[in-house]
Amino acid sequence: HPKTKKLPTILPLVLYHGYNKWKIPQEFNALLAQNDDYLKEYTPNFQYLLHDFSFMSNEEIRGKAILRLTLQLFKHIKDPALADKLPQIINLLQEVSSKQTALEILEILLRYVVKGTKRFSEQDMTKIFTQTSMEDNIMKTFIDDYIEQGLKQGSNKVLIIQLTHRFGSLPKWAEEKIHNADIKTLEKWSLQLLSASELDEVFH
Repeated sequence: HPKTKKLPTILPLVLYHGYNKWKIPQEFNALLAQNDDYLKEYTPNFQYLLHDFSFMSNEEIRGKAILRLTLQLFKHIKDPALADKLPQIINLLQEVSSKQTALEILEILLRYVVKGTKRFSEQDMTKIFTQTSMEDNIMKTFIDDYIEQGLKQGSNKVLIIQLTHRFGSLPKWAEEKIHNADIKTLEKWSLQLLSASELDEVFH
């Protein structure tokens, strides 16, 4: 908004999910070291909204499906029994009308759980997804696409290593071709690498 003459309103919000209840003051001034009373009048003071759902039940977490899914996932991310709760949390996506949106959220959820817990492999998550009551076509599309993506990433890396070992550092155009290729094309190039004497011959 380049023509505005005033600063926009900022609404501070804290979403908390921890082992203990939130006990930190909600006034900004209370968080600052007040070594000099003279500075108080120059120190901004405001409150932040706090949403502590550490001890709320899943039924008490209300809102649209995507919000409930996100908050429930935050709430249980450190729970040792997370694997048992995930199918029920994922089932909230049945309330999302857009199939594409549901698929995008599933991918984000998978990455968050794998990286946030360091207890689940991507293979573990795929098994959990099959235990949900989501529509078969959505779950099959997601799992197939995810496996396809994983295989492609693995094939990309292997082919780049092989080409670099054979021909030295790869030009940018070659890396871009590999990145954009599908699995069948990558397999074809891997075979052509065996007889190629120059880099160009691999990609013909």
